[in-house]
Amino acid sequence: MISKLIQRNIPFKRENIKDRFRVQYNDKMTFDKLEVKVVRLANGEQQTFEFAASSLPNTNSIYFSTTVVNDKLCVTWNTTQPPAVVKNDSSNTSQLLKKTVSPAGKAIGKKAFAPIANEDSKILILGTMPGERSLALQQYYGHAGNHFWKIMSSLLGKPFRKKYEDRKNLLLDKKIALWDVLEYCESKGSADSAIANEKANDFNSFYIKYPKIKHVFFSSKKAEEFYLKYVGKKETIDYAALPSPSSANTWKTFEDKLQDWRLILKHL
Repeated sequence: MISKLIQRNIPFKRENIKDRFRVQYNDKMTFDKLEVKVVRLANGEQQTFEFAASSLPNTNSIYFSTTVVNDKLCVTWNTTQPPAVVKNDSSNTSQLLKKTVSPAGKAIGKKAFAPIANEDSKILILGTMPGERSLALQQYYGHAGNHFWKIMSSLLGKPFRKKYEDRKNLLLDKKIALWDVLEYCESKGSADSAIANEKANDFNSFYIKYPKIKHVFFSSKKAEEFYLKYVGKKETIDYAALPSPSSANTWKTFEDKLQDWRLILKHL
């Protein structure tokens, strides 16, 4: 049996507005079965539907719309005989997004990590969204050329550690939390300038859970931009923007960045 597979990605901004999505298959005589994979980019949820070629209209297209109910994507087909879900895989969102390959020139959906924080955290460092290397490693600031972890090691007077768990514990021991402003976005590559269809993290819940946080430092101007746009400043918290530790920030040397980041030490 010859199968034809088509994938339709559902952007966050279109998932719950009853928009209509087109699936164009063409030349239905060349396959016996059509499989349509619907992927919700907000969390990686995916559903696959099967159609017998003989049941498809001769217009070479079928349509569906989506809604979100109890945080699950509901797909409604605009056909006389809607198919049942053949496969529904939403068990491991982080792994799905981590393994997503970005074809040249196409944006992919990205979902941020959980925060590194504990009940003693009083300083929060915020980025925008993990880059592609960080997503692949499932580590904050995972790109070898990024200076973040070396800066923090130098500031806190500790040797640079290769183990990610050691790096996280260093921050927690000094009451420093780490997170990103965005929960989800679409982008081509890792540049902040390529971010689109973004959604901010739930900072109201975060600050309730970690009430001791009184100082927020942005690790880039773009992180500060998104925070001001979607969250806004609290009167009980002090804010400051620091130069990006990314290797793409060639305006400052490592020593220059380290000097600027020393501002954190005043609040430890």
